[in-house]
Amino acid sequence: MDPVDVATLVLVGAIRARHRRAVVWALVAGAGAGGALAGCHPTGTPVLDPLYAGLLAAVLTLAASRAGRSTLLLLAMVAVAMTRGSWLVAPGAVALVVAFASVFPRRTDPVVGAVIGALAVQVVLRWPAWRFQGLTALVAVAAVTPCLVSGYRQLPRRPRRWLGWATLGAAVVAVVVAVPVAVAALMAHAR
Repeated sequence: MDPVDVATLVLVGAIRARHRRAVVWALVAGAGAGGALAGCHPTGTPVLDPLYAGLLAAVLTLAASRAGRSTLLLLAMVAVAMTRGSWLVAPGAVALVVAFASVFPRRTDPVVGAVIGALAVQVVLRWPAWRFQGLTALVAVAAVTPCLVSGYRQLPRRPRRWLGWATLGAAVVAVVVAVPVAVAALMAHAR
């Protein structure tokens, strides 16, 4: 057994196969709660902002549990690269080390993927603003999308269809909620 396989066993060795799904769901729930507390303001509404951030964190963590190793490595690398000297370097570095170590074993482990996703998304949601308005959001979309697509492609057909409908529903809700906010902003600007 090579050293990387030993490190993987140490990381998740205490988790039996039948408990892995529960651990992944616990990581999804924890990432969602942490994402809701991240303080992101994607819409500017106090009710929806924590909901969207928490949902993104949970969905990304779940997708990371099934995503390809290269997408997890990319996500962790971008998360660390954009931290710029804050306390976020520590969880980002842990995600990067775990992502790098996860490339070598023969089989992927959903718990390891979920750990990488949960840590990386917490860092991404807390990036400070940089250069111009929206740049960090654009970089976040570029880093998160490959992981989401890879996780989606690994799903069986039925959950993939369900996820498609849920995504469509979330997009409709986002548009319906964004319209009154945009109208209010335009009315305030016109005054």
